[in-house]
Amino acid sequence: MRRTQAARVRGEGLVLVLIVLAILAGGTWFVFSSRRESEKNCREFAALVAERVAVHYDEKFLHVRLGPEAQKKFLQSVRDRMIARFRQFGTPAQPIPLEGEVRFESGFFRPMGTFRAQLKYPNTSAYLDLSISSGMTVWQVDDIYLVEEPPPKAAATATPASAAPTPTPTPTPAPEQKPKRKRKR
Repeated sequence: MRRTQAARVRGEGLVLVLIVLAILAGGTWFVFSSRRESEKNCREFAALVAERVAVHYDEKFLHVRLGPEAQKKFLQSVRDRMIARFRQFGTPAQPIPLEGEVRFESGFFRPMGTFRAQLKYPNTSAYLDLSISSGMTVWQVDDIYLVEEPPPKAAATATPASAAPTPTPTPTPAPEQKPKRKRKR
């Protein structure tokens, strides 16, 4: 009788170890698949922002998707000027190439990405630099900058540095001083 009881205890220990190993393997798989999914979603959101802002000139999308700090940093007037510049450029060549990387603040959680979308226009090219993070519930834009490149014609027609005119200081007239007023007592 003692032998069967000892064998049963050993068998129960083995089952317990197998259950713990299965839980650890499932947790590891979940963490790594969650990280891959977050990285994929971050890249997709960056591509969506580039398309909605540079192609569709969607001011409302940009306003809604800016994070709280970015709302303070990029006031409505700044966003309006950025959208106006996109309209002046026209529609860029599609698909828009996107380069960048996704980092995780705590190894597997709190993803943040920095991306650069290359916008190719008929007359010039520009870059849209983005910083993306995961907010409380949705993806948000933390930084967005439009970096314009000068048109190729401007570089070819520029004058050499030696032929550039030298600035000369112009005298400014001294301001007239008003006579002092006497105070009545």
